[in-house]
Amino acid sequence: IVSPENGDAISYKAADGNTYRTTQRWVGTKLVQEFVGDDGSRRNEYTLDAEGKTLTMDVTLVSPKLSHRLKYRLTYQKKQ
Repeated sequence: IVSPENGDAISYKAADGNTYRTTQRWVGTKLVQEFVGDDGSRRNEYTLDAEGKTLTMDVTLVSPKLSHRLKYRLTYQKKQ
């Protein structure tokens, strides 16, 4: 996804055919992506550890189809 460095929103058409209002910006050392569509929103926060070996992605999903906010974390280790 390519977007302006200043964090302005763009229209993004995903592989599933849905279109989202999308922003990407740096917040301190985190890369924050936000996707807003007709059925809710998703926020991804990417953080790289100080050694550059572990990338963590914290995800928050909000939708009227969900009874509450859904949060989960994915962690990726750099291959040695």
